[in-house]
Amino acid sequence: NDETQGNGEQYQKNLTETTTFSVIGTRNGCNSDPTPYTVTVKDQLNPSWGNLAVCEGGNLSVTISNVTSILWKNGNITTGSSRTLTNITGSTTEEGVVYAKYPITVYYNGCSKDTTIKIQVNSNPDITFNAIGGRETGNLNERQICINDNISLEASANNSTIKWNTGVTNIKPISTSTYTVTATNTTTGCLATGSFKVIVNPRPVIKINDVTEGKES
Repeated sequence: NDETQGNGEQYQKNLTETTTFSVIGTRNGCNSDPTPYTVTVKDQLNPSWGNLAVCEGGNLSVTISNVTSILWKNGNITTGSSRTLTNITGSTTEEGVVYAKYPITVYYNGCSKDTTIKIQVNSNPDITFNAIGGRETGNLNERQICINDNISLEASANNSTIKWNTGVTNIKPISTSTYTVTATNTTTGCLATGSFKVIVNPRPVIKINDVTEGKES
């Protein structure tokens, strides 16, 4: 598209596509030959990273499309479109959903744009223990029993499957032992581990000494 602007030193126009202008100078009533000047309009910077989610404290590799480099809030510039974020924790809650936010500046084709990456942070299962049998110690994650006694262990976590390292929960340990459980959230896949200690006490051993009673002669 050719557009001509007469006498004047400045010309302003909002452009949506690459445009070629004809520049004509006028002096003493004489016009110069038209001189073409092309303004190249680059594609609008439109970074994209999709929907991101991670478990609390987890790591996540973030890939941002339509960029050549990224300036992160800590001042580090990443050449390319990917970076692994570590130990991610939530910083804000929106409509009951926890998010971590990372302010960045993205660059592409000579243009820059400030934006914020938002990552949904899913909580890890909260494991609760219970035991049938034995005696409490004051610690919710342990019980004490006498040797050769049975104890049944239980663990629960909301919306999660539970797996014990022993595979069984009705046990008769002969020595103090620690049992590990893994809880997996069935919706998010987030994991948590916990342990329960069973203290095994020996039974008392009774020893009776013989007593010989003398008789006077």
